Amino acid sequence: MSRTHVPPRAAGNDDRVERAPDRFVGQLREPGRWNRGGMWVRGLCKACNSRCGGEYDRAYADFSTQVQRLTTLGARRLAIHPGAVPDVRFAPGAVIRCVLYGMFALNSGLSTRYPSLAQQLATEDYHRGSSVDWPADLSLRLGLSDPRFPRSGLLASRVWAVRVLERSQAHTSLADIVWPPLAWSL
Repeated sequence: MSRTHVPPRAAGNDDRVERAPDRFVGQLREPGRWNRGGMWVRGLCKACNSRCGGEYDRAYADFSTQVQRLTTLGARRLAIHPGAVPDVRFAPGAVIRCVLYGMFALNSGLSTRYPSLAQQLATEDYHRGSSVDWPADLSLRLGLSDPRFPRSGLLASRVWAVRVLERSQAHTSLADIVWPPLAWSL
């Protein structure tokens, strides 16, 4: 398995990780790794990691940068329609594929649970118009991260609660990627 940056380094995930989850060494609980180089996991083979980096990371970074620019406090004040979804141009298929590769890296059980989706992602030719068959029992959600924490990221794959339109809402998660300004949940 190769070092897989989630989200991609092109999206700004190349800074110092100041806190990672605690880990157990034998019976002792120790702080997780602190290092330079962004948030990463060893979750994809080298071929899939290189493929994602070469074909999809730039699209994700471009989308994230546009959303970040249009969701600043100043941009929101200048909005013609306050609260409206930002108007950005992007390649949705490439962005989603980048996110899915990251989620498969985070949760190795996804390849077992959705082997057909994993195989299609690894072998399709996106640039020639190939598509993947989306599982009926799977949904991908996108939201904005909490603006009060502009330098906080999260990689997770468990049940957790999020605030949606002023109220807390729990959901079962297979994988989550929170990196300002975006929050993704599978």
